[in-house]
Formats: sequence, structure tokens, C-alpha cells
Amino acid sequence: MGKKKLIVIILSICLIVSVFFVTGKITDNNLNETLTFQLNDMIPGDTQTYNFTIKNYISDNITETKMNYSLRVLKSTNIPVNIYLYKNNVQTNILDNNLVSSNNILDVTTKITDSYQLIIYWDANETYESYSGQTDYIDIVIESVQVIE
Repeated sequence: MGKKKLIVIILSICLIVSVFFVTGKITDNNLNETLTFQLNDMIPGDTQTYNFTIKNYISDNITETKMNYSLRVLKSTNIPVNIYLYKNNVQTNILDNNLVSSNNILDVTTKITDSYQLIIYWDANETYESYSGQTDYIDIVIESVQVIE
């Protein structure tokens, strides 16, 4: 089980038609990757949407180890945004009060693709002058550990 394992995270940004791959090698039975989203040019009332997937395979090669991963959202506090994370087209926010979604399992028996939609919303009523010209960001930290059964 000392072999390096791969999980591919594909991030495609809506409305911008760009796709890039974040590939992490699993060593010592875990993987940590971070996706960063810049919130440039947002104004009160705006919504930004990002889609990304987490898979347990590349082409026909499925990972050899069952993985349990969590998603943790980190944000700066420059502008007051609300954050929602939906999984596999179910319109229910999967983030807890600490902005974490845990216990996501990638098994080894079949190809699995978990599709996520990140919604960042700035309430139209939050119009304080102090937010003018502020830049903000959202990080999604993906932490994965090997499941030993």
C-alpha cells in the first residue's frame, strides 16, 4: 500500500469556460490540496458560481485505496458573502456551521465522480461604503485520508 495514489480534481469555472486540473499524489495515506477562488469585481447583489469535481479515477484506472475526504472552506472577511456548497445536483447546502463537509467516501469498486457547485452570494442589502474596492478570496481545502478496513 506504499504506492502513490492519485485523485484528480477538475475545476471548471462557470461562465469563463476554462478548465484546469489539480492533481495530488497521495503519500503517507493522505492528500491535501487547496482550490482558491478570487472574488474580484463583486458588488452587493452579485452571485458567483463555480463547479468542480472530485474523482477516484483517471481514464480507466481507479484508485487502489478507499479514501475519505473532507472539504473545508476558508474565507477572508473583506466582504460579507454567503457561501453554499451543493453536491451531485442536490440543492442542499452540505457545509456545516464551520464551513466543513466531511465523510465523503471514494470507494475502489467503481468509478466515482462527486460533482460540486460552489455558490458565493453577496446580499444586496450589504452596501456599506467600507466594502468599496475590497478584494476577497475563498479557499476550499480538500483533505483526504486512506480508509483502512
